[in-house]
Amino acid sequence: MLYRFFAGDFPITVVIYGIMWFATRGRWSLLRDLMFGDTPFWNRLGQVTLGAVLIFPLWVAAADNWRQLLSYSPFLTDRWQSDPFQTTATPLGLRLVTVALGVILVLGLATLYARHRGGISAPIIAVVLGAALLNFIDPIRMRVDVLMLQTQADLSTPQVFDSAFILFWAMGLYLMLAVGILAAVGLAWGATSLPAKLVYWLATRNRSVGEVPVFHVYQRRVEQLHADGPGHDAGSPTPT
Repeated sequence: MLYRFFAGDFPITVVIYGIMWFATRGRWSLLRDLMFGDTPFWNRLGQVTLGAVLIFPLWVAAADNWRQLLSYSPFLTDRWQSDPFQTTATPLGLRLVTVALGVILVLGLATLYARHRGGISAPIIAVVLGAALLNFIDPIRMRVDVLMLQTQADLSTPQVFDSAFILFWAMGLYLMLAVGILAAVGLAWGATSLPAKLVYWLATRNRSVGEVPVFHVYQRRVEQLHADGPGHDAGSPTPT
């Protein structure tokens, strides 16, 4: 039981959530604006996308397999090394849900980036860095992954010290797996953001882009201030 947990997907998922929390710490206002600070369509897209970001790791841990998904990244001749635990292949129906969540996540993030940012430097960096990390880390983690098999006997009759030591070095494996997964997502996001930016530009070049509703409030206050003349506070009630 302990070996199945150590060699399973939930520890990897916990590390992924930890990295996501660290990356978004102090940026709650940005996330709030993506979900509630724009037009109804873009708010709903932000809500669906961020929901997919939160659900996707937990779904894979509960119904799919991180190592099976990562096995698609190496060349065909090396893919057998990517799943040393001989796990049962994920049923097609569950895998299709994983693919659907992944598509929603990547396309949603790419479209939101085209709407709210739109620069090309970040997607290019994500593609280059994601490919570099994936190609560097994945072969290493495949070899380290095999070492987990050697702990099966020790974890079948666990001792506190042995289990703590195995968990200590296994954390490095979980971190490599998590970074490889996030690198693959970043690579997919970067490659998708560039055409998404082009499509967004083509769709909005002949019309003004809808402003975030809060700017209309500021605009009305400025117009009222000018209408009332100098010395009048736009935030105070207009004399009758």
